[in-house]
Amino acid sequence: MDAPLPIWLPTRPLLLGYIANSGLLSDDIELGSLDPASGWDEMLGKVCEREVKQIWGAGFEPSELRRFIEGLATEARRVEARKGLQESELRAVFHRVFGRDADEPTNLLTSRLPGLGAVPGKAGAREFIDADFADAAASGDICEFVDSPFGDNLKLKDIEIAIGYLGREILIKKIGSNYKKLSIALKKASDSERLNITSIDLICTMIDSSISYEGDFIDIRNGVFGNLEITTEIDISKVNFRNCLFSTLSLSRDSSHSEKVRFPKFWKCEIDKVIGAVSEDDIPTGIFNNGTIIKSYDDQSSTNDAVMSSNMQESVKVLVTILRKLFLQRGSGRLHSALKRGLPLRSTKFVDPLIELIKSHKFADDVSLDRRVILVPFRTKSAEALSIINGPNNNDSPLIRDARNLS
Repeated sequence: MDAPLPIWLPTRPLLLGYIANSGLLSDDIELGSLDPASGWDEMLGKVCEREVKQIWGAGFEPSELRRFIEGLATEARRVEARKGLQESELRAVFHRVFGRDADEPTNLLTSRLPGLGAVPGKAGAREFIDADFADAAASGDICEFVDSPFGDNLKLKDIEIAIGYLGREILIKKIGSNYKKLSIALKKASDSERLNITSIDLICTMIDSSISYEGDFIDIRNGVFGNLEITTEIDISKVNFRNCLFSTLSLSRDSSHSEKVRFPKFWKCEIDKVIGAVSEDDIPTGIFNNGTIIKSYDDQSSTNDAVMSSNMQESVKVLVTILRKLFLQRGSGRLHSALKRGLPLRSTKFVDPLIELIKSHKFADDVSLDRRVILVPFRTKSAEALSIINGPNNNDSPLIRDARNLS
């Protein structure tokens, strides 16, 4: 234990102590070369191999013990299990996995299962002592469902707690390159209200891993999401989110056309913050529908500094900044040199060609005053300029189209 611990190892003292004293950190596991998902997957297998050898007469294989631990992790995803798994629930999972009641040797084995600890004041109850251990184990039943979505899925019904990022990573690794299985399983899960959380687990896994959904139209209902990032790299246009809650919805922007044909739809959802849009006008029509509430936007147009630090195309950032100076800031016009002020050096090259575009599209023109040339805005273009400022990603005016073509 002199070497630094790999980043995937748990930090909870009880489980870490078990690993340190069990011989699992041996030469046959190249821990340093494993990513967190592979490391946890490997460790779960080694834990089960070791535990089966410890109890004489247990009568089952390491793979069976692993299915038992995975079943307990799934059971722990029910809300009522947050205070620990009762002895009756442990016995029920054991019977489901092994097809028989636990005898004395197996009772001894289940009482010393790694990763689970006693619950104070509740005789026979057990709880997972490490969230990552539980998350890694919980991926097992979902993997089984993806492999066989039309089989018996009773154990995943009425789950109320979604798996975390680690569980989704393990799921992706076990699926390999057969991504179509995810679409089939997602469609099956979405068809059953009792498999709602599984459908949420699967759509998050696909979005995490940039995998398009290839099935028929589906509804994801009543989900609670932290930060969900939607990009046009994948097509999830046949996914409808209904009555879902989002802390943050991040939109990685491309073009209004590709966004409209590849983004999902949101119905009666509540979103605390949308990142990647400055207002409702900055989002393609039809994405947010029928009562969806957005509490705030990542207001990239609030200041020139905010515009320049946004994720928009560089030439579009400069255009928005120039239009803000012309149409929103005090004064009747701006010197050409003032339009470069405050911009990063890499961005100043766009100012002169953008001034020519602004003049050619009749948003402003040069006026000579006291031997100075001032760019003066045409106020008849204020509404169009404001629509570009407030919705640069979704705007398709000729001016912004030409600005996007600058390189």
